[in-house]
Amino acid sequence: MPSGPPSRDTRTTLLERLRDPADAAAWERFHTLYFDLIVRYARNAGLSLFDAEDIAQAVLVGFVKAVRTFRYDRTRGRFRSYLGRCTSNAILRFRRCPEFARAALDDLDTPDCGFDKPGDHGADAAWEHEWVAFHYRKAVEAMRERCNLKSIEVLNAHARGLSVAQIAQVHAMSEDAVHKTVQRLRTRLAEQIALQIRLEDDGYT
Repeated sequence: MPSGPPSRDTRTTLLERLRDPADAAAWERFHTLYFDLIVRYARNAGLSLFDAEDIAQAVLVGFVKAVRTFRYDRTRGRFRSYLGRCTSNAILRFRRCPEFARAALDDLDTPDCGFDKPGDHGADAAWEHEWVAFHYRKAVEAMRERCNLKSIEVLNAHARGLSVAQIAQVHAMSEDAVHKTVQRLRTRLAEQIALQIRLEDDGYT
């Protein structure tokens, strides 16, 4: 079972730590978590890998600059919506003026991140899809520390669409064992994802 969220009395949130320019570890953690998510979204929007990586870097830098001025308030919008709006705006600016794209991205300002815009309207369907996939990958990685490799492989095979009979044959298991393994891990996966989302919405990410 995943543990509950850390107490605010004992742990500073990642978003609060990002307000300190000297906290390099907070930036590294933030960058590691969300760089790939933004790149995948930008690539699916039709950008090249080179441009998608440039946008991801600029979005994360712009978000950190914004959070130092405007404190994150979950009552005005969820974290993923803030980040999604910032990403969508960066891609829009890139498409509007590609010849000045680098300068435009370097110039990302606070309003692009949407901190001054109430409501939870910053995420489109494509962003939501990438966000769900991001949390799935993150949860599976967390579960690797608590589950045996064979169980994880069974779960991944099921997620790829393999039939129970195929999985049973590949892993030399009974179909009943495959069913039980998938059900057990899906339950744990749902708990882990719920925990991740709760921490994210509280600013811990």
